Amino acid sequence: MAEVAAGLVSEVGLMGPTSVQAAKSVVPSDIEIAQAATPLPISQIANDAGMLPQELELYGSTKAKVRLSILDRLKRKPSGKYVGRNGCHSHSAGRGQDHDHGRT
Repeated sequence: MAEVAAGLVSEVGLMGPTSVQAAKSVVPSDIEIAQAATPLPISQIANDAGMLPQELELYGSTKAKVRLSILDRLKRKPSGKYVGRNGCHSHSAGRGQDHDHGRT
């Protein structure tokens, strides 16, 4: 998909609304990407993360709540590091919105 978009941008050039409209027609929307994805079974994800089956309350095969009893089991283990990352969208100033939130 990226190759198609890159080829399209080089074909129509980087200037003018035509290239923006053409690039948008090639890049799938968020909902198209989400609908094309095949979710992994939550029990597999939980197992890979070291959770025990009895620590989950399953809601189908792709959703679950984690029981608070996991905190008792893990309280003596060292804390891990959590790294969260969300999407970064360019805006008219050319900066990623998640970098400085409009502050200069």
